[in-house]
Amino acid sequence: MALKDRYTFFDSKVKQRVREGMSLLSALLVRDYRSDARIGIKALQILGRSNKWDEDSIKAALKQAYVEVEGETLKNLGDRDLLILAALVKNQDTNRAYSEVSASSHLLLRGVSKSAFF
Repeated sequence: MALKDRYTFFDSKVKQRVREGMSLLSALLVRDYRSDARIGIKALQILGRSNKWDEDSIKAALKQAYVEVEGETLKNLGDRDLLILAALVKNQDTNRAYSEVSASSHLLLRGVSKSAFF
């Protein structure tokens, strides 16, 4: 087999492996991560750096991407939004959580609209 033929064969195998990995990544992203494009893009960055496209690497990249995206999201929330989130975590009934926050004397929560809870 000539060198050019070997390269073509190797290149087609790599492309096939990446295509299969991308299919698995997209299926897992839809099933486990609500099709969140931010997680998919972050996972692709992770996989591109490692250049590993096996099932375990894809699952690990998705988990790492999820943690990073959620962390960035929480980090970017303002104090008011964090207080609202804390109220919702404590009481998942949005009407009750809204009532508790509305009754709060915390300065950041004055004038919170009910739409912030939905």
